[in-house]
Amino acid sequence: MTLFIFAEKRAVEPILPLRLFKNSIFSVSAVESFLAAALMFSGIIYLPLFAQGVLGMSSTNSGLIMVPMLLSLTLASIITGEIISLTGKYKKLVIAEFIITGIGVLLLATMNENTSYYMLILYSTVLGIGSGMAYNIFNVAVQNAFPMRDIGIVTASMRFFRNVGTIVFVPIFGYIMNFTLVNSTAVTDSSTQALVLSIQNIFLTAIVLSFVGLIVAFFLKELPLGVGEGNLMI
Repeated sequence: MTLFIFAEKRAVEPILPLRLFKNSIFSVSAVESFLAAALMFSGIIYLPLFAQGVLGMSSTNSGLIMVPMLLSLTLASIITGEIISLTGKYKKLVIAEFIITGIGVLLLATMNENTSYYMLILYSTVLGIGSGMAYNIFNVAVQNAFPMRDIGIVTASMRFFRNVGTIVFVPIFGYIMNFTLVNSTAVTDSSTQALVLSIQNIFLTAIVLSFVGLIVAFFLKELPLGVGEGNLMI
């Protein structure tokens, strides 16, 4: 990280201009994009694993169980974009996004061997709604906060921080699962129960991330669309 910052300061055409972080909207949006990606992938990766390892579903059915989540994610993204276009505001949507996502991971943290197929779909759909809301919000926020010449770099930066969130937290989630599995097998003879505890711990971690995201959301400065430097509508 230190080498990256040093290189970016010296570069004539930096990949990620550090001057962007002087804008609080960009900084907050970067953190929120980072957290939103981590929350989304906690569901995308570990819901199918739960379906196969705990509920005994086939790999095909465990994949199909993700369809409602992905559909809700897409619809939530579209609807959120329309709401921003109509109201010109986004801060309340960011707060709502982390509340909904938090509820989703909280529900997923309660899953056990007795969780039904339909409840799993319901819980994942709630997570999908919250995750989908994040797609448009932060792009629009930063686009509206910068002049036209910076639109490309700030938009790409939001994707960059989403990717970083995935890269950082997928290994962390994997470590949590493996650590819990190793320690759980010492106190229980059931491999299924050990897997349940492991996945529950991952979603408990996700609850903490959603709470952090909710707190950070209150620091997001709101510029009505058309008022900021970018003056870019959806």
